[in-house]
Amino acid sequence: MSRPDLPPGETPMRRSGPPGRRPETRAKASRIPSRTGRRPPHAGRVPRGERRCEDGAVSEALSLGRSGRRESSVLQVLTLFGDYWWGVTEPLPTGAILAAMADLGVKQPAARATLVRMAQAGILEVSRSGRRTSHRLAHRGVDMVQEQAGWLRTFGRIEPEWDGCWSVLMFSIPEAERALRHRARALLRWSGYAPLYDGVWISPTGTVEDTTVQLRDAGLLDVTSLRAPLAMTVPDGPLRAWDFAAVREEYARFLTRIPAREGPALGEGAALAARTSLMLRWQAFRHIDPGHPAELLPADWPRSSARQEFVRTYDALGARAEERMRDHVRAVDEALDAFVTPQRLGERSATQ
Repeated sequence: MSRPDLPPGETPMRRSGPPGRRPETRAKASRIPSRTGRRPPHAGRVPRGERRCEDGAVSEALSLGRSGRRESSVLQVLTLFGDYWWGVTEPLPTGAILAAMADLGVKQPAARATLVRMAQAGILEVSRSGRRTSHRLAHRGVDMVQEQAGWLRTFGRIEPEWDGCWSVLMFSIPEAERALRHRARALLRWSGYAPLYDGVWISPTGTVEDTTVQLRDAGLLDVTSLRAPLAMTVPDGPLRAWDFAAVREEYARFLTRIPAREGPALGEGAALAARTSLMLRWQAFRHIDPGHPAELLPADWPRSSARQEFVRTYDALGARAEERMRDHVRAVDEALDAFVTPQRLGERSATQ
């Protein structure tokens, strides 16, 4: 769940699942300085254009902070649905969500407030049966999780092909229209673009038409676009729009934190928390590594090896995390615990 739409302050994630199960979502990204010397605008995991004023929950899902900041509670909820309750027609008991969020370090009042924001943003639907309240993903939430699933399925696993051309988007937004500037930049970052100059954003991916439509939907009507080869006299040419050294450091930081996420001594509650955090940290790379084709990357780019470690650890934590989620569901209704089913990234039949 990722695209640029979530509740006050969050981002999305996701991957595809087997028939009858929905894919998943999550993501939280670090802001890394670009080659231009400017700090990149907020990027983020979900539908389209961050809307902090119009749609706080969506904005929260898109506004990603540096490593070490608290994880987005909206993304945590989306991850729980994607990893443990995907494609299930029965709503997930609110009590189970609150218990799982407690494992993630979110206190009940904050977790309840997150669920309210997500419902108000059209990401979740609320249902009541007697005194019990439950939640399920609304169409918007499903779209977020599914969209992020496509990225998760291929990022670091399938190298994109490149035709030698660049997508270029040019526009001008008055300084007074700060909300529009924020939405446009969030959407562009989310789509893999970076600023070559002020008002000129580029990407090697062939998404110029789709991104132009999304920008117009977000309120930016005057956009000039083209896709063509680019020749520049400056060193690195168009690639100077990205700071690959800083992204490599983020991969190294990610890998150094993985070993502690495993281990037979890790309890079920800790496994649920570790697995969720791991997924969100991996999805953060969507906002800092646009997935350039191999011919544009520095030698020994760590994306593929980092994915292998991510998948290995995520799958290793699966059984314990899933049992913890079953316990939470069982505490509310024993008849529902069977709906918590496995998700494995290393098995095509399960999630790919």
